[in-house]
Amino acid sequence: MAQLLEKSNIQREAVAANAFFESNLRVDGEGELVYPKSFAGDYIDNEGNLIIQISSDDFSEYQYLRDKFSCVKFNRVKYSKEYLRNILDEYLDTCIDNGETLYRAYVDVELNRAVIEADEHTFSHKLTNDENSPFLFKIGSPIYALSSLETNPESATSSISVTSGDLLTNKKSFFGQRLFSAGIGMINSAGKDIIISCGHGKEVNDKIYFGNTYIGDVTRVSFSDGALGDYSVITLNANASSTYNLYGIDSNSETNTYTISQNKGVYAPIKGEYVFKCTKNSGVAAFKVETVDVDVFVYSNSDMSETVEIKGQTAAGLMDAQFMGISGETVKPGDSGSGIFSHSFSGDYFSGIISSYDDSKCTLYYTPASRVLSFGNIKTKK
Repeated sequence: MAQLLEKSNIQREAVAANAFFESNLRVDGEGELVYPKSFAGDYIDNEGNLIIQISSDDFSEYQYLRDKFSCVKFNRVKYSKEYLRNILDEYLDTCIDNGETLYRAYVDVELNRAVIEADEHTFSHKLTNDENSPFLFKIGSPIYALSSLETNPESATSSISVTSGDLLTNKKSFFGQRLFSAGIGMINSAGKDIIISCGHGKEVNDKIYFGNTYIGDVTRVSFSDGALGDYSVITLNANASSTYNLYGIDSNSETNTYTISQNKGVYAPIKGEYVFKCTKNSGVAAFKVETVDVDVFVYSNSDMSETVEIKGQTAAGLMDAQFMGISGETVKPGDSGSGIFSHSFSGDYFSGIISSYDDSKCTLYYTPASRVLSFGNIKTKK
């Protein structure tokens, strides 16, 4: 964890510069930021600089950032992010209609290419990539959901306060209980406590349990072809309440010390920033954000071979983050639904909900917090 703190400190000015940039952008009617037409994405490099990719020779509308922050650097590229995203979406529609086996698709901000990953058979005729093409085709590997089947969940106490990282189950499966993690406690427009978790493997009206205690029902699910994000809303009953806390870690320790840490709010990291997860299921691990807004085709785990309801589903608009090798386990089945957090010296900030994992790349996929909050009747707890 000390390594994460050190790296976060190096990135501090770049994070501030990006926040300042976004604060100066217009917001459209759907609550999305409106970037300049020439914007091709931004990321934080290994030296802590904020690199802004620009598809024009005219940098004037970004100059105010470099005047204010010494870490800001401009880089001229060929394609805008909007153009790459549009051609990627059009290509994906064709691939899906043709029944091709895809793993993920995204805009690589640093490479300035639209990237599609699939199995070797699907792309055998496309692997001689043209350097002048906006597309880049790669051999990928399956991405698996991180919920699991569990027959003996832990027991719950009579008075239940659900914290981010706690293990929960739903009992609808014929083969056993599906195990997943609580993401973060919030409240809905009616003032009721809710838990945000993963969406895969759930349906509206599923009953949710903490140990053997029934604590609430699934009232919303976002996880289907074309949907943005992989998350669910669990509305709690009188048996339980939610908290806006998480299982934290002693900042001066390299071991997993499960103390409760107060979450300070919501933050959206960009490519190159560091985030962490902490669950009762697999402990603390740190990750580096690699890709923003990626369409992921999520498959069932090997121990869930009987369940096919999530095989081949697309969770769009996710983020991917690569494991940094800091002490603690990476992830394991049951981590789906747990929170992703950004760390600063002022506290820990909620950044997303764990969805799935690519073991071959040590890459975690998560739904950004903005996708959850954009639902409209969810707000953070005070």
